[in-house]
Formats: sequence, C-alpha cells, structure tokens
Amino acid sequence: MKTKRWEILNIEKWLWGAFFIFIGLFILAEALGLPLNHGHIFLQAGVVIGTLFTYLYLVSGEGLNRARITCGLIISLTLIIELVAHNTYLIYGPFNYTHRGGHFLLSTRWWLGVPWTFPLIWFVLLCCSFYTAQSLTRSFNHYLTIAAAALLMMITDLNLESVSWYMNGGYEMAYCRWFTQDVPAQKYVAVLIMSGLLLLICPLRTHSGKALRWRPILMLSLFNLLLLAVRFDYWFRKKVQISAITWQ
Repeated sequence: MKTKRWEILNIEKWLWGAFFIFIGLFILAEALGLPLNHGHIFLQAGVVIGTLFTYLYLVSGEGLNRARITCGLIISLTLIIELVAHNTYLIYGPFNYTHRGGHFLLSTRWWLGVPWTFPLIWFVLLCCSFYTAQSLTRSFNHYLTIAAAALLMMITDLNLESVSWYMNGGYEMAYCRWFTQDVPAQKYVAVLIMSGLLLLICPLRTHSGKALRWRPILMLSLFNLLLLAVRFDYWFRKKVQISAITWQ
C-alpha cells in the first residue's frame, strides 16, 4: 500500500507540473489573441491533466472505490444536466455552447450536444470546492461542508460566466452565447442547488483537522485567477481601443 501511495504521489507531482505548463500556455494564447485552433487546445489539455490529478487525489485520500463512484456520478450526471440545459433552456436560461470548449458529446440532428470538457470541469471544480470548504470550515459537519462547497461553486460560476462569452476579446471566440442581455440569475441559483445535491449523493467523507488541503485550494484559486486575468485583459484591450479612437 505504501508503494502504491508513493507512486500516486509521484504521478500527482508530474501532473501538477504539466497542469501549470498548459494553463500557462493557455493564458499566453489568450493574452496574445491566438486563433481558435491554437488557444483552446491548451485549455483542453489543462482540463484533462486537472481531471487526472483530481482523480488521483481522490484515490489517495478517499480510496479507489469512493474515487470511482464520485468520478462516475459527477461526470455522468453533469453531462445529463448540461444536455437538458442546452436543449430546453429550463435550467440555465436561453444560451448556446460553442465549439471552443471542445467537440460536442451526444450531438445529433435533433439534439444539441455538450463540449466534452464541461463534465470534466464540473468534476474538478466540485471536488476542489469540497476540499477547500473543508479547509475553510474546519468542521466535522458534512452538511456545513457541502453548503460551503456549493457556495464556492456559485462564486466560481459568477466569475466564469462574466468572462466566458468574451474570452479572447470577442464575441466570435466565446465559449457560450447568451440570448439575454445579462446572464440570468437562475443560472447561478441552479449551480448552487445542483452542486449541493451532487455532493450530497457522492460518497466523499468530511475530515476535520488542522492540515490544509493546499492542492485543491491552489487549483480552485488558479482557475479563478485565470478568469480574473482574462477579465483584466479584456478591460485593458477595451480601454486601449477607446483611447485610440479618442486620440484619432
């Protein structure tokens, strides 16, 4: 068991380094405004690496069976939720995904699919939010941890939705397109409720202690910092354009 755990920790270190590299390349691609066929590839690679890291983190902390069940439940259920939301507009409101997030899963002539990266992003963010909430609450209360994790998911989604439609500085390069003037409030409420329900049915255990879960905290923080960086980039580009027009 010690040998296997040591092997998992070594793999985690390599994945952690690779995750930093690809996310860094994605930030560089967005900042330089690289074309669609280049910039989004780094994000997709980062999502895959982040998913593998999260799964191995679950295996080392929760055990193989709990990790498999949690991974399977979150990915399969969020895929169904996203399919329903994308085709009915009942859950999130009126919107469409673009191919910036990756190839569409289960797409047919009559049914809109979902970018393959989105269920994986749900898995990574939910698990990282859960362990981050444990570190923040320092409580044995499982329901308090879940409530805090769901709140973290909603805050992350607030950060995400405010920039996902102007990633790379333009509507044409967006990851999703809303048919409303602003993102509907029901989107954030839906994420809050669904996050809580998904964590309730997952067999994750609440561990109280002084040790911080620094890796999930760092990954969740990096994701939000990435979104803030894109927002700043968009604001800076817009200000430069306005200044150029004013000087003309």
